[in-house]
Amino acid sequence: MTMSLPTARPTPPSPCAITICSAARGIRIASAAPEGHAIIGNVVFAGEPLSLHNTITNVRDNIIAPVADTVLHLVNPQMTLGTLALHPKPGSCEGTPLDLSPFATETAFDLDFSGTSKGDRRIRGAYSAKAGWMLQSGIKPPSATQPKF
Repeated sequence: MTMSLPTARPTPPSPCAITICSAARGIRIASAAPEGHAIIGNVVFAGEPLSLHNTITNVRDNIIAPVADTVLHLVNPQMTLGTLALHPKPGSCEGTPLDLSPFATETAFDLDFSGTSKGDRRIRGAYSAKAGWMLQSGIKPPSATQPKF
């Protein structure tokens, strides 16, 4: 039996407000974006935090540092499911308010990974609050404020 899968339109690279802890590489985009792109408001701890094609130029308001610095900025960056907490420590991972207006038509553009409002949008990374959903094995349940896809 042969099965054909639908062809999806390529999604433009737009890592926005994510948290990465990697010994080797953080965000890598090896080719030109087919449409638009934005690398905005991320927290990336890696040996090579950003490895971007030379045409990827909309890169701003990111926090990049070596992996060893995770303990200075994140609540519990120990890579053990159930205790791993990539939330920023108070006063850490902050900057000027992010302009997310280009993403206003996207679902949940103003919510963090836990489904919490990004508020004044000063905090970088996946979480805008001190606490929230802890990474664990399995599918993350939807939150009350998070749209159900």
